[in-house]
Amino acid sequence: MSQTSEKAFESYIEQMLLAKGWQAGSVKEWDKELALFPAQILNFIAATQKPLWDGMHEQHGANLQSLLIKDLVRELAIKGSLHVLRHGFKFYGKTFRLAYFKPAQGLNTEVLANYQQNRLTVTRQLPCHPGDHSTLDMLFAINGLPVATCELKNPWTGQNWRNAVQQYRNDRNPRAPLFEFKQRALVHFAADPDEVHMTTRLVGKKTFFLPFNRGSHPGEVVCGAGNPQHASGYRSGYFWEEVLEREQFLDILGNFIFIERKEEKVEDGKGGSRLLQKEAVIFPRYHQLDAIRRLVAAAQLEGPGQNYLIQHSAGSGKTNSISWLSHRLANLHDGNDRKLFDCVIVITDRQVLDRQLQDAIYQIEHAQGVVKAIDQDSKQLAAALIDGTKIVITTLQKFPFVLRGLLHTAEIDSRGEKSFAPTFSPTEQAKAWEQEIAKRRYAVIVDEAHSSQTGETARELKSILGRSSPVDRSEIDAESSLSLRERAGVRGDNQPTSSFISPHPNLLPEVEGTVLYGSGKRESGETEEPDWEDRLNQVMASRGRQPNISFFAYTATPKGKTLELFGRVGHTGKPEPFHLYSMRQAIEEGFILDVLRNYTTYKTYFKLVKAMQEDPNLPKKKAARALAKFLVLHPTNISQKIEIIVEHFRNHVKHHLGGQAKAMVVTGSRLHAVKYMQAFQAYIEQHGYHDIQPLVAFSGTLLDPETGQEYTEPGMNVDSVTGKAISEKQLPECFNSPDYQVLLVANKYQTGFDQPKLMAMYVDKRLDGVQAVQTLSRLNRMLPGKEAPFVLDFVNEAEDIYRAFKPYYDATSLQESSDPALLEQLKHDLDSMQVYYSESKKSSGYGCLLDRRRQQGCCRRAYTDVFTASCPARNRAQLHYFHLPGRCLAFMNVTLKVMVGATHSRDSQGQHRDCASLPRDCLSFAGAMRRFHER
Repeated sequence: MSQTSEKAFESYIEQMLLAKGWQAGSVKEWDKELALFPAQILNFIAATQKPLWDGMHEQHGANLQSLLIKDLVRELAIKGSLHVLRHGFKFYGKTFRLAYFKPAQGLNTEVLANYQQNRLTVTRQLPCHPGDHSTLDMLFAINGLPVATCELKNPWTGQNWRNAVQQYRNDRNPRAPLFEFKQRALVHFAADPDEVHMTTRLVGKKTFFLPFNRGSHPGEVVCGAGNPQHASGYRSGYFWEEVLEREQFLDILGNFIFIERKEEKVEDGKGGSRLLQKEAVIFPRYHQLDAIRRLVAAAQLEGPGQNYLIQHSAGSGKTNSISWLSHRLANLHDGNDRKLFDCVIVITDRQVLDRQLQDAIYQIEHAQGVVKAIDQDSKQLAAALIDGTKIVITTLQKFPFVLRGLLHTAEIDSRGEKSFAPTFSPTEQAKAWEQEIAKRRYAVIVDEAHSSQTGETARELKSILGRSSPVDRSEIDAESSLSLRERAGVRGDNQPTSSFISPHPNLLPEVEGTVLYGSGKRESGETEEPDWEDRLNQVMASRGRQPNISFFAYTATPKGKTLELFGRVGHTGKPEPFHLYSMRQAIEEGFILDVLRNYTTYKTYFKLVKAMQEDPNLPKKKAARALAKFLVLHPTNISQKIEIIVEHFRNHVKHHLGGQAKAMVVTGSRLHAVKYMQAFQAYIEQHGYHDIQPLVAFSGTLLDPETGQEYTEPGMNVDSVTGKAISEKQLPECFNSPDYQVLLVANKYQTGFDQPKLMAMYVDKRLDGVQAVQTLSRLNRMLPGKEAPFVLDFVNEAEDIYRAFKPYYDATSLQESSDPALLEQLKHDLDSMQVYYSESKKSSGYGCLLDRRRQQGCCRRAYTDVFTASCPARNRAQLHYFHLPGRCLAFMNVTLKVMVGATHSRDSQGQHRDCASLPRDCLSFAGAMRRFHER
C-alpha cells in the first residue's frame, strides 16, 4: 500500500488493530467535556453486571444513566482512571466494574466470560479539547474509558515522531480532561513508521518522552537504539501487532502499569527542608515488557529447577522489572492450574523495593500481606517461607540465621512455652522445619545491587531451600556436609553452641599479614570482598541445580562463571544471557550517560593543560608560572593529588547542575581513604574554601600503623550543621544534601550506589575488569541538564579501562568454558618446578610451604575461590591450600583469574602489572603459571 500519506499510515494501523481484536470507535459517542464514551460505559455495565444494573434501575429509573456517569466522573477525579479500571467505582454503596482482567488460573468461568466481554476501541481524529476543534490522531479506550492516546507522523510528509512530540508539548493542553494526569489517558505515544516514544505525563514544553523501541538488532550481540525491519513493512509494526494486541494490552493495563510515589527532600527557602511527595505513572519500557513475558513463559513451560540470567544495563529500570517479575511469578500457574511457585524470594539491598512492590501489588490486587519484608529476625524469615506468604524480600545476610530461628521456634524451654510439636527434640524439630521448607517450590530473584553479602551466606540459601539427592550428598564439601544440628548451633549432646556455626571451605584460619581473596591484594590486612556474583556462583557450583528452586539473576556485568552457570547455550554454542538490554542501547536511548566520553588519565590531562598554557593568547609569564606549578604537582603523593582534585572540582565541575554537582574519589584502601580525608580537610582549611566539603566512606575500624590511632567512618564524618557524627545509614542522605560535594570511598559505594548528581570521579586505585565497569558506572545516572561526566584517573591506563568496558558494552560472551582437567595439569607444572615441597602429613590437600619464607614468619593465607570455581563438586575433597609469600600469592590469584576468563592488563614486556615486583626466588613459580595460562 502507499506509505506517502499520514492518513494512509493511520488507516493501516486501524485495520491492523481491528484484526487484533479491537473495534472501531465512533466520534459521535464521544463526550469531549467529560472525556468519556458514556454509552459504551453504560452498555458494558448492563451486559456484565445485570443484577446490579436491574436493581439500581428499579430505584432510579430514567435517572440511572446520568447519575452513574456523574458518580463515575467524581471517582475518576478522586482515585484516577487506573484505580477505577481495576477496582471499579462506588454507586449508592455498590461497586460497578469498568473492566475485567484475565485471572491467573482458569477455574472461574464467570470471570473468564466477563473478561471476554471487554470492548477495546480505537477512534481516529477525535476532538480532544473542550474549548476548540483540535483533533487527536488516535484514542485507545476500554469499555468507554480512555486509556491511551497516539499522535502519528509519516516521514514521507516531512515529519517524524519528533514532530509528534512537539505537538504534545505545544498543542495539547495538560489540563484538558483527556490529558490531565491520572484522570483519563494513562500513556501518550508519539509514533512514525520507524520508532515509537511515550510519556505518561504532559507538562507542556517540559514533557519528557522515553523510547519504546525494540533495539536495532534485538537478541544480537551488537544492539543499539531504534528498531529492525518488520514483516509489516513498518519498523514500528511490532507496536501495533504485538504490544496493542487485545490480550497483551489488557495484560499491561491489568498487571504492569502502576502509580509510583516518592518522597523527596527539598529546600524550603528558609534554610531548612521539607518532604515533597511526587507521583508518576509507570508504564513498562519495551525491554522490560519483553523480558518479563519471556521469563514467565519459560518458567511456565519448564517448571521449577531452572536458571535464568538477565543482563540488563544500568538505567534499565531493574527495580521496576524485579517488582513485575515477582508479582507474575507469585501468581503463575501451570497448564493444570497448579501454582508453580509456593513463594518468591527477592534478595536485594534496594531499600525502596519492598515499599514499591507493596504499593504496586496493592494497586493490582487490592490485597495486603502479599509482600513481607524481612526486617526483624530469622524467625520472621523462617515463618514467611512456609506460612503462605507470596513474596518475601530480604537481604542475603539474614539467611545464615534461618535454621537458628527455626530451632528457636521449635524449642521447648523450661517455662513450658508452646511449640510446633512438643514431642520433638530441638534437633528433630529443626529437621522437620527443614523438610517442610524443602517440600515447597521457590523462585529466587537475585539482584546485583547488593554488595555486602558474605561467602557463607550464599551457600546457606541453597542449603536451606534445596533438596539434595543422594549423589549430591556424597559430593558436597566439608561445609555443606555439616549436619542440620551443627548448622542450627546444636552440639552432639543437643546442647546449643555459643555461636552459630557456619564454616566455609575457602576460609582458612587467618594468619598475620596480607590477605588475598579472589580479586587480589589489599593493604594492611584488608580483604577485597568478592561480590554477590562470585558468591552466587559458589553456591551453584557446589550444589548444582535443585529441582524445587528457580534462580532469576539480574546483572549488568555478568562474569564468565556466571554465564557458564546461569546462561543458556545460544547459536554460537556458548552460554548467553536469557535476555539482554545492553549498555550500548541504554546509552543510545538516553537512559544512561557514556562515562568514557570524558575519561582522562593524568598523563593526558597534563598534556592538555600544557597545550593550553602554550596558547599564544595567554601571557607568557603567566603561562610559565602555571606550567611550572603543574609540573611540581605531579601526583606522587596524596597532598599533591588533593590540590589537583579540589582545584579541578571548584573550577570545572561544581557549577554544573545549578551548583549541585558532586564528585567521588576512589582510593586504594581504608588507610588511603583516611589519609585523603585528612589531606582534603587540611587543604580546604588552609585556603579558606567553604564551598566544598568532603565525606569519607569505609567499613569497620582502621588502626593507623604509624600513629596507633583508630578511625571509623562515623568518627571522621561530622555534620557541619549539628556537629554530630554522621552514621553509615545517614551518609547517602547527607551526601545528597547541598552541604557536601565530594565523597572519598574505599571499597564502598562503588557498586549499587545511585546518586545522579555525581558529575566527576577521581580514581587513585587500580581497577580491572568488571570492577572498573561497576566503579565508573556510578557516574552514568541521568538527570535533567546533566552532561557527560568527567573521570580523571591517576593510576590506570586508558586502554585497560576501554578493554574492561568492551565485554559489557554489548552482549557478554563466554570466551572459554572452564575445564576441571586443567587443574591437574597446573599441579603437574608447579610440582616440576620444585619451588615448594609437600608435607606428607597433610591428607586433605596439597600443603605447599616455602621454608625460608615460613622461617621468616612471612607466610600468607590464600583463598582458593578462583581455583575451586572451575572444580566440580566431586573434586571438592581435593581442595588446594597454598601458603606462599604474599607477592607470589598475588601473582597466583591474578593468573588463575585470567585462566577462568577475567581481564587483567600486562605491561610492554608481558608481565602482569599486579605482580611486577615478584621476588627472585619466585620467578620459576611465576614462569610455570604464565606458561600454563598461555597454553
